[in-house]
Amino acid sequence: MKSRMWVVIMTAIGMAAGCGGDGVSTEDEGGPGPGADLATDGPAVDVVATDETGTRNETSGNLPPSWNANPLTEVEVYQEYRVLAICEDPEGSAVTVVQGDGHTSPEMVCDVDGGTADCGFVAGGELAGTTCNVQLSCSDGEQVALLDVEVIVAALPDIEALTFGKLTKWTTPVQDYIDTNTEVLGHGNFMKDLFDLCVFEDRLYFGYGDATLNLGQNTPIEVRYFADPEVTAYAHDFVTDEEQIDRYRIDGDVLMIPGVDATEDGLMGNAYIHPKGGEWTKSRTLDGGWHVHDIARFGESIFAVGSGGTGDDYTNSTVNAFLWRSDDGGETFTVAVKIPHPSPPGDHRLVNLLAVAGKLYAAGYYSANDMTYATAYEWTGEELVPWSGAGQFFVLDSYPVSVKLGLLNGVRIEQPLRYGVEKVTAAGVGFLTGLDGKTLLDADPLGDGRAILLYVDGDEYPMEDSAGGFELHVALLSDGSKVTDLVTGLTLARPSSVAFWRKHIFVGLSDGTLWKAVGSVQ
Repeated sequence: MKSRMWVVIMTAIGMAAGCGGDGVSTEDEGGPGPGADLATDGPAVDVVATDETGTRNETSGNLPPSWNANPLTEVEVYQEYRVLAICEDPEGSAVTVVQGDGHTSPEMVCDVDGGTADCGFVAGGELAGTTCNVQLSCSDGEQVALLDVEVIVAALPDIEALTFGKLTKWTTPVQDYIDTNTEVLGHGNFMKDLFDLCVFEDRLYFGYGDATLNLGQNTPIEVRYFADPEVTAYAHDFVTDEEQIDRYRIDGDVLMIPGVDATEDGLMGNAYIHPKGGEWTKSRTLDGGWHVHDIARFGESIFAVGSGGTGDDYTNSTVNAFLWRSDDGGETFTVAVKIPHPSPPGDHRLVNLLAVAGKLYAAGYYSANDMTYATAYEWTGEELVPWSGAGQFFVLDSYPVSVKLGLLNGVRIEQPLRYGVEKVTAAGVGFLTGLDGKTLLDADPLGDGRAILLYVDGDEYPMEDSAGGFELHVALLSDGSKVTDLVTGLTLARPSSVAFWRKHIFVGLSDGTLWKAVGSVQ
């Protein structure tokens, strides 16, 4: 798109609409204010467009001012657009520069010093694929030169069009948590993982904490996020009453956190809901919930799973599995199903939910007599019934890639035990062959039927820590089964989580560090 520059002769002008705002700073106290219309008391004349040499005003013989600028005509979404423009009057008269009226978001800000304007704006995501105008007006008190530039706001390139650079350490966003608990405990033997990464409302959220040692009582666990992939400073918009944020769940326009271990007493579990454009709310209504492991929206309801029971159950070391349901958007939950321990005492939990192809599945385990047994169920609308679709498979995690495709990550119950990933669709369940012989560590659904996968080579269970580090792979899952590597890296700490955000791949590690690879179009 070409830029358009005109010198316009006029004695009164109203600015046309463009992009940005009307924020202008100027040293010219006598000139028009920010975004003001330029006008004189002289007689109105026809508007005449001329070249940069200008045309004399037929009444006064005055030459108009002119612009010296070379503005770009395209900017990528989220990037800063800048233009430096200099206006001069050929006869040496003082000039006044203002920004045009009617600019739309994002807000354009111009620093003006005499006839020099340094202007910029950041193209927000909502402007992707649109065109806007950047306008500056220069007046010598009689005539006006208008700089008007059409700027295309280009959308981010698709992930498949990017080539990623080296994966390198970026920041440690939980260093305060690590330092405080190391001092309190007198050692560093606690969980420092960045357990989960997710992108919601153009923010990168991450989870941390330790529900085993209950470290949320030493350092309150915040809902932390990054607002810019180039800025290492994090922010937080809520403080949980949890020992740990283990996972985030996104369902369309809602971000949810299952309260894995409440810092409060009372045999009651928590769930946290954040609608798009809204605020975080906490629901402390999951009766009997000692641990709330997962949460998902299914139909018009929100379901959560976990474990717990009564005070007597706690005393007797007998744990029950729970399914809770909310029909009011997560404000209140009721017990939908309580499954008693089949052979108490022992642990018994539902840990994962997966809503796919119009069905809701729940998976977990129970322990008895020094053995641990996998469980899986399907929700009928009224009860949980045993589900054998996953076969001899112990589910460790679940990922809703789309409404038609879900992934179950876990362990194949065979000799020897091996890691594996199962695809769940309306047609049934089958292993994701592209990850045969590999161990999936995390997946980040992109919301369009694709997902980012974090894995390492080898599928022997359990995965042992290695003094030589971990050679990790970040890959793209597309077309339901195609696995394509995007970037590899070597880290000493075990990889925990992965996300793709604004041309960047992020990987969280078990030592609390966040690594990043930058993508570019070759």
